[in-house]
Amino acid sequence: MNYHEWQRDAKDSDQPNNGRVTTMVVRDRGYSRGPEILQVHETWLPADVVQSADFAF
Repeated sequence: MNYHEWQRDAKDSDQPNNGRVTTMVVRDRGYSRGPEILQVHETWLPADVVQSADFAF
């Protein structure tokens, strides 16, 4: 699974407006047990990408 995460006015971050790409490896353990997260990796988006975002969401 891969998704973009955007934060606006983040209080505990050096950059209050920031974004990152998160990749997760998930294993399906069946309906009764739910998914199992095996690995998570986050990478900050470059400053020029974040600065060009409008954060209107």
